[in-house]
Amino acid sequence: MDTHFTVTPRFAVKMLEKALRLYTPSLSEKPMAEFLADKCDDLGFEDIQIDEVGNVIAKKGSGAPRIMLCGHMDVVPGKVKVRKEGDSLYGRGASDAKAPLMAMLFAAASIQNNNGTIIFVGAVDEEGNATGIKNLVKKKMDIDYAVFGEPSGIKKVTIAYKGRLAINLKISVEDSSHASAPWLSKNAILESMIFARELKEKLEANQEDKSKGMLLTATMTEVKGGTSHNVTPKECETTFDIRIPVDMN
Repeated sequence: MDTHFTVTPRFAVKMLEKALRLYTPSLSEKPMAEFLADKCDDLGFEDIQIDEVGNVIAKKGSGAPRIMLCGHMDVVPGKVKVRKEGDSLYGRGASDAKAPLMAMLFAAASIQNNNGTIIFVGAVDEEGNATGIKNLVKKKMDIDYAVFGEPSGIKKVTIAYKGRLAINLKISVEDSSHASAPWLSKNAILESMIFARELKEKLEANQEDKSKGMLLTATMTEVKGGTSHNVTPKECETTFDIRIPVDMN
């Protein structure tokens, strides 16, 4: 049966708003998965499933080419009130990446049989450890092309993303001292700060002519240290998130 759907802008915005009202941090995407599976059924998709890790997978159309449209259902932690302001819609995941995900769902719904096959995927844990994508790779899916929905603009296709290097640093000093006499020992947190400053200065140097999207960045994201408010710390654990642009080896 050749089933064709026309999705109006009003309907698309309404469905995106519903998706944004579902708070889905990594590995808590079940409400979004059930919502998408239900919409896939309404829109005439076939072979709809929620796989063993929570990915939503559905098929529309038939024949070649076989194209996967994949977006992620999870968001970074932290709730943002869903609201409309003029022509803009705000909420956690509005940009990254429920809007691209819903756009691909409705684009896939418009395909007609014998014009190719769309494999629609709503993946889990993209903001975490990529559990969803890793499971898709294991499946060795029969596809010719894959397009991933991310907030990279709508006027051109992005062919690469920055790489990521995580550094977990642990600094230990020989002894600690009372905060009233800090000169008696080194301070593990201060030593970490010194390292962080030097790392950032060296890695981010000589980039004055680059656009923001092409910058190498070194960002401290986590710091753990100290055992008491009045004692200098003997240990400090720090995490650095380094993003490497696509033109750098």
